[in-house]
Amino acid sequence: MSFKPQGQAGNTTIASKVDYGAINKAVRGGSRPARISLIVDLGVQQRPDFEEEYDANKPKHIKALAEQGATVVEDGGKQVIKIPQSPNPQIAVFGDLTHDVVNYGEDIGQKPYRFMLNKSYMGELHGIVFNGCYSFDKNGQILKDKGFTFHSGSPLTKLAKATKQIQIISGSGKDNMDVSQLLGQAFMAQMDKQERGDNIYINYKGCAEVPMVSTDPTDPDAEEILMPVKELPDAPKCITFDNVTPDDVKFLWGNVIKKIRQADNFEGSKMQEVLDGQQNQQQAKPEPIAPKKIEEQKAPDPEPQKTITTDLEDGWADEEDLPF
Repeated sequence: MSFKPQGQAGNTTIASKVDYGAINKAVRGGSRPARISLIVDLGVQQRPDFEEEYDANKPKHIKALAEQGATVVEDGGKQVIKIPQSPNPQIAVFGDLTHDVVNYGEDIGQKPYRFMLNKSYMGELHGIVFNGCYSFDKNGQILKDKGFTFHSGSPLTKLAKATKQIQIISGSGKDNMDVSQLLGQAFMAQMDKQERGDNIYINYKGCAEVPMVSTDPTDPDAEEILMPVKELPDAPKCITFDNVTPDDVKFLWGNVIKKIRQADNFEGSKMQEVLDGQQNQQQAKPEPIAPKKIEEQKAPDPEPQKTITTDLEDGWADEEDLPF
């Protein structure tokens, strides 16, 4: 099943007794072998205004004021332009450190450490923009040879390059923007590990290609091969508003469910039916004791949708609720 952007141009969590302190201690930081294990459709999300310092001579700002309802305001002694952003589809992407197996306990047991590539701040998930855009030159003219695909600064573009799945950022063709082709692909995840008091934090910082390694480190002339990356123990999944099942809910972290419920297209969707059904089941059970969460607080198969985006995305995330 392919998964591409669609269209034309309250929170329920399951309390967990997982000891994230012990888990994070067992994970190694630095550049770690990983595979994409889960992609989740977050629906169509509202976005805040795009803001930057105003330049009266900048073509983008001239166009925004004339055609996009932008405004210019004073902020800290300088002029800032605020450009309204239209709602757009967003996703969450997860990876597993296949060489860092940890004990989640409970019904999960021994599994590779799971992390999210999205940003999050104070428990609020930032979705990865899931539509395409054109590239422009310095004068604001479309570079037609670049085609229509994910933004060059998107985590999806960076991930496509790191996993060598460049067909999904080709700008045209049946594979363009089909993120399901990322599932199970290997890459190197840059993981930042920090100790703060009694807490240990693991955060995703970026991705890179799997390197070549020598077949004999003692021989400088030995043949090089691609570094082996362990396979995922379970099949990777792509959960969308159309294919979600009650069994999929256990894979959704608390902040992911919260974000999904904020989607413009949540009401009346199959996703709402499944999540509300799960919520009703949980309310019928005795209330479990909520665990202490470990969370870092940081400063922040249809045709593709042909909308032009201006925001850039980076990838990093904190741990949140259940890992699977």
